Amino acid sequence: ARQDLENRVEPDRRMAARVKAAIGVVHGHLGDTGQAIHELREAIRELAAVADGMQYEAQARVQLADLAERAGGQEELVRECLSRAADIYEASGDQRLTKELRRRLTELDR
Repeated sequence: ARQDLENRVEPDRRMAARVKAAIGVVHGHLGDTGQAIHELREAIRELAAVADGMQYEAQARVQLADLAERAGGQEELVRECLSRAADIYEASGDQRLTKELRRRLTELDR
């Protein structure tokens, strides 16, 4: 699916990056944490580069934070992802998700 989206006459980079994020999540569920982190980081980088990808970037950042938190020992990555995702949600006016992510950040500091 990702290749089909990338190889169109007018490539859909946003949706291709979302597929990449989904692949990262699957790797995480399969226990391949290293590959999952790689795929999610790439997806985030690509989503940050497209104008209409911010909401999806935030979703991918939360997915990466969740994975890194489960894996353990990566508190800085978790904090970075949650903080940026909260900023994106706040800018888009989603106060519920902003509040939830800020709460998670506060819990990390305890």
